[in-house]
Amino acid sequence: MGISRIGLTLSAFGAALALCSCNTRPPEWEDEWVSQDIVAAPAARDQIKIDGVISPGEWDDAQAYQLSRAKDWGYEKLLPRQRKIEDRTPFERGFFKVKYDAEYLYVLGSFKDADLVQTSRENQKLSYGTGDMIEVLLKPEHKSAFWELYGTPWNHCTTLFYPWKGHSYMDNQPYQSGLKVAAMLSGTINKNDDADTGWDIEMAIPRTLIEKTGEEFAPGKEWRILLCRYNYGANLPSKQISSTPRLPRTNHHLTEYFGKLKFKEAPAAKK
Repeated sequence: MGISRIGLTLSAFGAALALCSCNTRPPEWEDEWVSQDIVAAPAARDQIKIDGVISPGEWDDAQAYQLSRAKDWGYEKLLPRQRKIEDRTPFERGFFKVKYDAEYLYVLGSFKDADLVQTSRENQKLSYGTGDMIEVLLKPEHKSAFWELYGTPWNHCTTLFYPWKGHSYMDNQPYQSGLKVAAMLSGTINKNDDADTGWDIEMAIPRTLIEKTGEEFAPGKEWRILLCRYNYGANLPSKQISSTPRLPRTNHHLTEYFGKLKFKEAPAAKK
C-alpha cells in the first residue's frame, strides 16, 4: 500500500512538473498553429508622406497586425541552459499596417527594440544578415512571380524579383525601382551600450513596380502579402524573426501561407 501511494505521489508530481514545463514557453508560442489569413488595406484618402512619422489621421483607419514568430522558430530545439536564457528574454513586439491608393501600396511598421542594429548602409543589399529590417513580399494569387522588398533603419531599400520560387533577380544597376522608405528611430543605431526603445518605418511601393509580375494591382484582383521583421540586438540571445500572417515554418517563401490582401474600398480618383 505504501509503495502504491509513493507511486501515485511521484506520478502526480511528474504530471505537475510536465505541466509547469509547458508553461515556461514564451508567451507567443502556441501548440496549434494559427494565422491571420486576411490582411486588409483601406484606401488612403490622401497620399501618405513617407517620412517615418506616424502622423495623426494617416494610419488611424488601418488595422494593426501583430507579429509572431513561426511555429518552428526553435524553442523546442534549445538546450536546457539556452531555454533558461530565452525564457528571460522578452519577445520584442511590433505591428504592421497597410493602405493603398491609385499609385502606391503603403506599409507602416512600428516596433519595440532595445538595441537598434544595422551595419549595411547601401541600397540593394541582402540586409537581413546585417541587422534590423523589414521585408514585404507580394504575390498575385494566380501567378508564380513575386516581389521581395526590404527597408532598413538607415532608409535604404532592396528589391528582389522572383519569376518563380527558387530563382531571383536583383537589379544592380543604379537604383531606380521607385520604392520609398523612411524610418524614425527612438535611440542610437549600432551603439549597444545605451538603451533604445524602438523604431517606426514607412514604405511606399509603386503600383508600376508591383504590376511587373503581370497582374493588375487593384480592387477586385487577388493578391497575397507577407510582412516580416528581422530583429537583432546585443540584448538578444539570437535574432528574432517574426511575421504577419504567422507562418508554420521560418521560410518566407511559403507563398501558400501568405495572407490574402483585401482592398477595402476603391481609391478616390485623381483630381
